Amino acid sequence: MSAKLRAASADDRDAMIALWIEAWTPVFPDIDFAARATWFGDHIDTLTAKGARVTVAQDAAGLSGFSIFDPATGDMDQLCVALRAQGSPVARDLLDALKRANPRVTLAVNRDNPRARRFYAREGFRIVGEGVSERSGLPLVFMEWRAG
Repeated sequence: MSAKLRAASADDRDAMIALWIEAWTPVFPDIDFAARATWFGDHIDTLTAKGARVTVAQDAAGLSGFSIFDPATGDMDQLCVALRAQGSPVARDLLDALKRANPRVTLAVNRDNPRARRFYAREGFRIVGEGVSERSGLPLVFMEWRAG
């Protein structure tokens, strides 16, 4: 499955929200992500209005993933991959695009998401702190990658 990366357009917003719900629901089934769809759409809008870059991965079936990254802070707010593309190179391709363009990438990952934590560790991220999500109340691990 080959995906092409491109800058997101306004036409991608609804597909991104649907992909976000699809990807997160199996990870934390006790959270109603569909009920948070409006919040997530507003979140995308707020981040992009502040200068965040949104990159989407698209394959023959449609959107297969996306990232949201703030170049001013180095913070990656989202790296989301469709269920059909998990295990494919989509996540790594999105992350590699960020790493090529930025000397530092930071992120917060749910402590109870071992698959994501292992992925980021394999990709050269190191743990730099811990915290709690203001939105969900779940524990977080803060990670960082630096070029060089």
